[in-house]
Amino acid sequence: VNKHGHIYRYRGGNRWQRIPGLLTNLDVSDSGHVWGVNRGGSIYRWTGRNWQHIGGRAKQVTVGPSGVWVVNRADNIYYRRGTYGDKNTAGSGWTHIPGKLKWISSGSNIVVGVNRGNSIFYRKGMSASRPTGTGWVHIPGKLMMIEIYGDQVVGTNPGNVIFKCPVFGVSTTTTTKMRPSRTKVVGKTTYRRIRVRWSQRNGMYLAGYSKGKHKYRSLKAAA
Repeated sequence: VNKHGHIYRYRGGNRWQRIPGLLTNLDVSDSGHVWGVNRGGSIYRWTGRNWQHIGGRAKQVTVGPSGVWVVNRADNIYYRRGTYGDKNTAGSGWTHIPGKLKWISSGSNIVVGVNRGNSIFYRKGMSASRPTGTGWVHIPGKLMMIEIYGDQVVGTNPGNVIFKCPVFGVSTTTTTKMRPSRTKVVGKTTYRRIRVRWSQRNGMYLAGYSKGKHKYRSLKAAA
């Protein structure tokens, strides 16, 4: 979407197709499902031919493997029932989730978000049988916007610097964490129970990992 709210779809070869409608925020899932909100906070879902209006109000929407989630102007958080698993459906009503976030992103058995103070959180205990999870976990660091795709989290901090960080071993059980219990090979060494943090060293921003609580080692540069 551009600053006027016009919607475009990339067709390849530097060609853009104008899509009818006006939106200020839009999200596309791995399966190609599209949800968006307009300037007035109305929520819409693309059916493939037109925009279907969905009841409720929001300032931002996310659609992904953990379903459709929104935050409204009061930073209240809602999950769209029946959408877990990135299904091609409008769902059937909203479930209010405790907490306050200004931005949210739906990943695979995990939802990440940031609040008005730029603190970072993820939703734990998520699964198809418990799509809203069991609670929020605070992650050290400050980001004003965050997105998750596959096993990568990308965000921008208040200084408009871009960070990215891997999320290893995302589980399909209700114990999904950003500090997972699965084994992940990093280079030639295998580590377990990896923690991740955002850091800066000599002007370079790094994703980090550790086996313990405090002994972090740099993993890769984050552009």
